[in-house]
Amino acid sequence: MSEELLYIGEKIMTNHRLLAERVEQMEELEGEHWSSQEFIAKREHLFTYLGSIISGDMEVDEAEKKIKRWSVEIGNLAIEVDIELNHLLHTFSLTRKAIWSIFEDEIEENHFSPSTILEVNRQTMPLLDTSIYYITKVYLKHHKEDWKRTQATIAKLSAPMVPVTEGVAVLTVVGEIDGDRAQYLMESSLSQVASMDLNHLLIDVSGVPVIDTVVASHLFQVIQAMELVGVDTTLTGMRAEIAKAVVDMGIEFTSVKTKASVQQALSSIGFEKK
Repeated sequence: MSEELLYIGEKIMTNHRLLAERVEQMEELEGEHWSSQEFIAKREHLFTYLGSIISGDMEVDEAEKKIKRWSVEIGNLAIEVDIELNHLLHTFSLTRKAIWSIFEDEIEENHFSPSTILEVNRQTMPLLDTSIYYITKVYLKHHKEDWKRTQATIAKLSAPMVPVTEGVAVLTVVGEIDGDRAQYLMESSLSQVASMDLNHLLIDVSGVPVIDTVVASHLFQVIQAMELVGVDTTLTGMRAEIAKAVVDMGIEFTSVKTKASVQQALSSIGFEKK
């Protein structure tokens, strides 16, 4: 360990608070200020880790573990307060600037050899890149979970099951049906027919824009699942143009009960509107 590296590492650790505040100041100058005291404290930890690795007080493996944990924590914190990923990642370039800003005098007077500066960058840049990687993973995971929740909500809203009378309900399907949506329809329907204690389920597809062989297969699976649990199922609302397209494609619906409308289906099971 050279004296120059030891000096740089220790000075970064000693000035961790100053460096964290300097990053905040740079953000303010760029009009991107969103930090809080909690973020400043987190940044202090980052500068402490970087100083420790430069000075030799911390092994690389230990530093990587701490950086990973730190990255996950600050990523989750940023998500909680609705900070965009690009704003958070931009602070890493400011972090590098802040580090060298406290060595301006030494650099101007050539106190550090070029090899020392290269060594500092060699040790710190991989750690910062590692942090960027794990922070990005945190955001990707959050967005994936958020997307799943949104899709589930959309699926629920676009396939409401409405009880009509005792033992009878209508499942109105709106929009395209793919494999994931069909799986949701099946799971949701099985759960709801059990809770509603249904004997008859009318599946209205008047809001489905296209029924091809794939969509028909998905619908058959849902209907078969209902039949297996003892629920009599009728398919309603198939528009004339879709019915023609289904016939042209050779899709057989002979094994499925179909009615032109929900009203016809209700009449067929003895339900009359009073």
